[in-house]
Amino acid sequence: DIEGRALSTISEWLNGNKEAGVSEEAAIFAASEVSTSALSFMPLADPQLAQLKLLPRNEVAGIYVHDFLLWSAGFLLDGRRRVKEGFMQLFAANDKNGDGVLEFAEFSSLIRLVIPTDPTFDLDERKISSLYDEAASMDGDDDQDSISKEAFSEMACANALVCPPQFIPS
Repeated sequence: DIEGRALSTISEWLNGNKEAGVSEEAAIFAASEVSTSALSFMPLADPQLAQLKLLPRNEVAGIYVHDFLLWSAGFLLDGRRRVKEGFMQLFAANDKNGDGVLEFAEFSSLIRLVIPTDPTFDLDERKISSLYDEAASMDGDDDQDSISKEAFSEMACANALVCPPQFIPS
C-alpha cells in the first residue's frame, strides 16, 4: 500500500529519523494526490515529474522526506505564482478601456469566464457583487469603485476561481 508506506515514512521523519526516505513511486503518488487537491493550483506535469525524479536519495534509494517536502512546497508555491500571473494576464486582456483597473461592469463580464465547474458554485448578481467588494477591499485604498489586477488575482485565487489555461505562463 503506497499511501500507507508514504505516511509511515513521513511519520518516521517527523519523529527524528532525518535519513527516512520515500520511494519514487510513493513520492509520485503523493505529488499526484496533492496536485489534484484543493491545495494545488496546477496539475502535476512532466517537467515537475522530472524534477521530482532528480531529488537526492538515501542509501536505499529512497527520496529523502525532507527534500520531498521542500519540493512539494515549492511545487505548490510555483503553481500559485503562475496562476496569479495568469489571472493578471486575463485581467489585462479584459480591461476594455485599458485604464489598468476594472469597474464593476468589466468585472462582472470577466468573472463569468473564471467560475469553477463545480455545480454548487452559485453565481448570481449578489455573489458577483460580493466578489467585487472582496477584491476592492484587497487594494488597500479607499476607492471601492474599481479594482487592480493584483487585487483581482488575489481574490480569484482565494475563491478557487479557474484561470483559463491559455493565460497561465509555462
